[in-house]
Parts: sequence; structure tokens; C-alpha cells
Amino acid sequence: PLMKFFRSEHQLRSLFRILKAYAAYNTHVDYCQGMGFPASILLYYMPEKQAFWAFLQMMNKIDNMFRNSLQGVHERCKVLELLLKKCEPKIYHHLQVIKIEPQLYACGWLMSCFINAFEFPVAMRVFEQFLCEGNKALYRASIAILKYASYSLPHLKMSRKPEDPGFEQEFDQMD
Repeated sequence: PLMKFFRSEHQLRSLFRILKAYAAYNTHVDYCQGMGFPASILLYYMPEKQAFWAFLQMMNKIDNMFRNSLQGVHERCKVLELLLKKCEPKIYHHLQVIKIEPQLYACGWLMSCFINAFEFPVAMRVFEQFLCEGNKALYRASIAILKYASYSLPHLKMSRKPEDPGFEQEFDQMD
């Protein structure tokens, strides 16, 4: 993590211990670079011991994203693709035409829970939503990014712009 908080040797060691303890606890999951992002945020907000237990509970729900085969990432990318096809067909079609699969743009987002994708306050909002709602929050954020980026492609003729009232609320309503 690039946060100032982790410039301290003490905090880096705490993060290392959390990740190492988790790898020892769950032998089905090897350390993967993306695991450090959510662990670091938990450590930022709570003492090391609590951060480990919170990380353990979170990983019980998403550990298949970090197994050797990355099966969970591929599954989530497929779900994202289906949601994009349903919710934003113009964007979906455009990505199909130019042959860009979700694995090319979404793996880092999903594995880091968007912690490395946004400025800290926005990243925390997405992470908090993820902790409360699970993967739905990650899909919402993915579609929001793609929708926002699509406005630079005038041939898609999107009906709403990011600055339009109600743009944010669309994603809060997505189930």
C-alpha cells in the first residue's frame, strides 16, 4: 500500500504478520499480491490482532479469488460480464467488438476490492459497501467505472452523463 501509514517499518511488519498468519491458517491459499490491499485497510482502522480476525472472516467469503487457479476471479468476471450485458448493453457490445474481456480490466479491481483504483475516500466507500453487501458492491463499482469511461466514446451515445443528477443513485439501486 502506498499510504503514508505504511511507510513505518512497524506497520509493514504488522501487515506481513497478518498475511503470513493467514497463509499458515489457510493452506489452500498462497499469498497473492491483491490480498495486501484489504488487509492493509483493516490494519489501518484496527489493531493487528483484530485486523487479522476481520481479514480471516472476509477471506472466508472470497478466498477462491486467491487460490492458484484464481477461480473466484474468473467467476466474478463472468458475472460482471453478464451484468454489463443486462445493465449496459452498449458498453458490453463495444467491449465485445474490440475483444476486451473482463479479465483484462477487472481482475485488479476485484482482487483489491478497488482499494488501488480510487482516491482513499472513494476506495473506503466501496470497501465499506463490499463489507456490508459483498460482491454486489464490487460489480456496482466496476459498472460505474466503465459507464464513466464510456462518455469519452461519443459513438456509444450514452443517455446519462456522470454529472447528471441521479447518476450515482442508479448504482445504489442495482441488485
